[in-house]
Amino acid sequence: MYKLLALDLDGTLVRRGGEVSQRDRRAIKRLRERGVVVTIATGRLYPGATRVADMLGLDTSLVCADGAHICHHPSGNMVERRHIDQAAALALRDGLQQQRLATFVMGEDEVLFDDKGAMFEVYMRGWTPKVTRVTSTLTHPSWQHPAGLAGVVAIGPSDRVLAVRSSLDENTLGITYFDVNRVPGVGCLLLRAPMASKGAALTTVAAAQGVAMREVVAVGDWLNDVSMLRAAGRSFAMGHAPAVVKSSATDQLAGAAEVADAIALAWP
Repeated sequence: MYKLLALDLDGTLVRRGGEVSQRDRRAIKRLRERGVVVTIATGRLYPGATRVADMLGLDTSLVCADGAHICHHPSGNMVERRHIDQAAALALRDGLQQQRLATFVMGEDEVLFDDKGAMFEVYMRGWTPKVTRVTSTLTHPSWQHPAGLAGVVAIGPSDRVLAVRSSLDENTLGITYFDVNRVPGVGCLLLRAPMASKGAALTTVAAAQGVAMREVVAVGDWLNDVSMLRAAGRSFAMGHAPAVVKSSATDQLAGAAEVADAIALAWP
């Protein structure tokens, strides 16, 4: 009864070294041979998703940048963009300037960072190979780009990050806050357009394929997957997922470690 499978990458399909297990590859290949459409729904920008899409042989629209972008693979054509508009971006920049946070700015295929964010550069390179160091992200002209921004990430002491969060308008921004587990006392804000989410973008992709959401299966592990897990007819949360993510899914993969065979377990 299921016709479309949507897969998160990091922490779900992709191992820490960037590989997909042979067991998952075989499971995905079998599904595609049976006519199931397989797509990716990731926080990465499109250039950061292409290697895995190529590895799986996908020819379909991908949900990228947490739903800010829908891009066709392998053409790379932008099907739809949902960006933070210029007015909201400039208001956000004003709040970030007051708190002196490490700030990363996302365009269509590139992430900008400066000295404050240098220690997180390796992490951002997982989102796209196009990572550019600038003198100051907060004074960079990208904030005034007519097409707006795909997203903004702000990292710093939790109290300062939460101060920015409290000043933001949830009608003009999609806001996700989480503590950086590996660095005590540090928080992170992930900011998108208010209508940019994996769930909304996946609904668009499914409709284009003539697939009802009750015929969709989604697999994920993190806060940015919640909307997708709730939208799909059946959904699986990884065993290491936070409680709010698990409660958003119809099923839990208790036996799936962060790096192991999630797809084969979810859909053997």
